[in-house]
Amino acid sequence: MAQNSTARQMPAVPTREYKGSPRQQTVHKTQADAQRVVFSNMEKSFFCFIGAVSLVLMIMLVSSQVELSNSSQFLQNINSEITAIQTKSSDLTQEVNELASNDRLNGIAKKNGLDLSESRIRNVTK
Repeated sequence: MAQNSTARQMPAVPTREYKGSPRQQTVHKTQADAQRVVFSNMEKSFFCFIGAVSLVLMIMLVSSQVELSNSSQFLQNINSEITAIQTKSSDLTQEVNELASNDRLNGIAKKNGLDLSESRIRNVTK
């Protein structure tokens, strides 16, 4: 089998040589640049609309992040206040239990000349 390349079978295409002054060559390049695609008014307004919507969404995102940060800080402040109040409540409960202990009450009663009589004590339940 003979391997014939189609590239070898094609005749050579003669290249065109541009015969002109350098000034004419630059004019030719500017004509190519002048053939850029021009956007229609509809496309321009669409791109402006998309840009405006993107800008609004970015501003909304930043403002929501700031609001979330402020809410988080407020929540932390409330939680720290709750913890402080719970600690104070626990301390006060402990102090009440110490002041209401039977030993202390019996000591105060003896100091004031009172005595404890078991026959006069009644237990009341609900």
